[in-house]
Amino acid sequence: MQPDILIVDEVLGVGDYKFQEKCEGRIRNMIARGVAVLLVSHSTGTIKEMCTRAILLRRGEVVCVGGVDEVCGVYGAS
Repeated sequence: MQPDILIVDEVLGVGDYKFQEKCEGRIRNMIARGVAVLLVSHSTGTIKEMCTRAILLRRGEVVCVGGVDEVCGVYGAS
């Protein structure tokens, strides 16, 4: 399957190491093929590894939009 947009909600936080590694590889492959990926995670490490831009939401409201380091910094400070 080749979606235009892939929405991934906390999938890298479950399963064993091999499952996480396989998922991450597939996501990276899709990104390389031009698929837009929306990755939902509380892990700043995962966001920094996988994303180029980020949005921080709090109670459904946008708090910050921008580069990964900037948004993760705001998240870490709150």
